[in-house]
Amino acid sequence: MNLTPKQRKGIDALMVHATVVDAAQAVGISRATLFRWLRDESFRTELRRAGNELIDGTTRKLASLSARAVAALEDVLNDPDAGHVLKIRAAGEILGRLLHLREMVELSERMDAIETRLNEAGETNVTEQTN
Repeated sequence: MNLTPKQRKGIDALMVHATVVDAAQAVGISRATLFRWLRDESFRTELRRAGNELIDGTTRKLASLSARAVAALEDVLNDPDAGHVLKIRAAGEILGRLLHLREMVELSERMDAIETRLNEAGETNVTEQTN
């Protein structure tokens, strides 16, 4: 994308500040300028890309910590000195996360199947139209 260095700073600021006003102040521009940039498709595309990169990085970091987090919960479950309430909370957390993960996997599989069917239907329609 052909963004100016100031626009790139605007995107960076939007990634770390809670409001557009705060981001504009951090970059040293008016909020009207930043709002104008936000109406520009190229700027929005680059902002989405930056947001996706931020989320991807966060996801990778969380994934790298997941084994330790599960081990910590396991330690609580196995700790003879841990009270029943703490063990129940740890077990509930494990089971809740497991169920959530399973739901996400199932939704992903269903979406993949839908996309495959749509692609196949689109190819069929294109073939029918050319014949």
